[in-house]
Amino acid sequence: MTGLAEKLDAASARGLALHDVWVRRRITLARVENALSNSTFAILSRGLRQAHRRLLDDPDPPGRWKLSHKLNWLTVDLHTVHQAMCKHVEDQTGPLVRAWFAMQARSLIHRVRPRDHESIKTHVASLGVSHQLGEAKKGKGFTINVKLDKTEILKAILSHMDTSEIAAYLRSPSATAFRGRANQRLKDAMDRLAKEMETAITRKAKRAAVGSRIRSELNRLADRVDGIVRDHVQTVAYDSEDMLAQYLSPAVKRLRWTALLDARTCLKCGSLHGKVWRVSDPSRPRMPAHGHCRCYYLPVLRGSTPPPATDTYDKFLRRQSAAKQLEILGPTRYKLFRKGVPAERFVNRLRRIVPVSKLPDPGRIPKAWKQP
Repeated sequence: MTGLAEKLDAASARGLALHDVWVRRRITLARVENALSNSTFAILSRGLRQAHRRLLDDPDPPGRWKLSHKLNWLTVDLHTVHQAMCKHVEDQTGPLVRAWFAMQARSLIHRVRPRDHESIKTHVASLGVSHQLGEAKKGKGFTINVKLDKTEILKAILSHMDTSEIAAYLRSPSATAFRGRANQRLKDAMDRLAKEMETAITRKAKRAAVGSRIRSELNRLADRVDGIVRDHVQTVAYDSEDMLAQYLSPAVKRLRWTALLDARTCLKCGSLHGKVWRVSDPSRPRMPAHGHCRCYYLPVLRGSTPPPATDTYDKFLRRQSAAKQLEILGPTRYKLFRKGVPAERFVNRLRRIVPVSKLPDPGRIPKAWKQP
């Protein structure tokens, strides 16, 4: 019995240690996110200042502007900034995925049971590794310090990542989505600016008022692009961890969805908090679940136990004040929640938030809705 208790304690300790490392990694990821956001914003702001000057440097009053001439210059400026911005982000994506993969691989391999090493080596060898990688390749733009574990496992994994998966990943829709999303945001901004200038020309508006509205639209564009950059960093990190789980599948059999429970947690992420999926499960939700998602998958190592979930989303909400519950849920869901409907019932089996129009009447709640 003593030997079994010691094994259980060791398994629990591995699970807790890995959980703590993964939480600290989210802090590191936030720093990387800020670094890429700031450098991209510098490129964007230079281009937007140029566009703003071109639109307002015309000595004629707005009533005498030629709309086609203004739109031509705006198209050139926004295209230039789009190309420069996307090149910068794409240049950083390769180093980021390599560095993040190496960091997380080192954290996991240190906590894998020795008895699983051989099965991992066999699995990695089956992927067609052709050579070993001695040192990590350092990418520019990020200050993630990666001290490689010199075991054969890590060297083989990094070798295969560098020779095959990175090139394929950089061509994937996930890695190239930034270009398309940024392009759409710039098109939307251009349409709004065209309407603003058309209105200014028609109504012969004052230059100061037109300049203020143009500046407001450009600032709105900068905010939206910043959100796209941050989502891109999160996507790259999640994709890296997903690839790592596939490489270490003999030792990592399951993944647990972990949400940060606070007033910003959405109903969808709250309903998934604590749920566990097998790595190979095709129905496992992909991350990020939505823009600005802060959730992550915690790997569950074979032979170790994950730390118990501190809360379900329902328990978290029931500890909040009535005012906070109303703020988070809205009036209709708040009434249902106060009458016993679990928070998880506000998300259907397709993992979509149930519209208010599809919710039951708070005065006549079916018994099925009160079941978790």
